Amino acid sequence: MATTEKISLSLDAGAVFLARRAAEIDGLSLSAWMSRLVHRHAWESQRPRLTAEQQRQADEQTAAADEREEAANEENRRRRAAG
Repeated sequence: MATTEKISLSLDAGAVFLARRAAEIDGLSLSAWMSRLVHRHAWESQRPRLTAEQQRQADEQTAAADEREEAANEENRRRRAAG
């Protein structure tokens, strides 16, 4: 499982509102949603600089991380539903 680091962010109220709403719609915690957003944005900005092999490896790693995250989120949803 990926390690996490607790940090403090300062965001404008509108951004927080939108992020919370998007996370709720996606069925994710705000932290999970923000983590996914950062990964995707960083990936999109860095991908063009990678070789084809690096892109393939990164794609595989991203897909595996997405699968792990989805499994963890599904487990969290089940726990919340069970009360």
